Amino acid sequence: MNTEPQAVDGLRLKLGDTHPHTRESLNNLINLYEAWKKPKKAEEWRAKLPQIEAVNE
Repeated sequence: MNTEPQAVDGLRLKLGDTHPHTRESLNNLINLYEAWKKPKKAEEWRAKLPQIEAVNE
């Protein structure tokens, strides 16, 4: 079972995409996948980041 994405998705639902904790958790997940040498997974989650950041502008 993969709990990291579920946790981030839960934060997005509970706090919203623009909440700092949501963005921080998403960045942490991306960094974790990069450290694990899983660039495809990191890129999947990185693709969601511009959508979230665009809401802030």
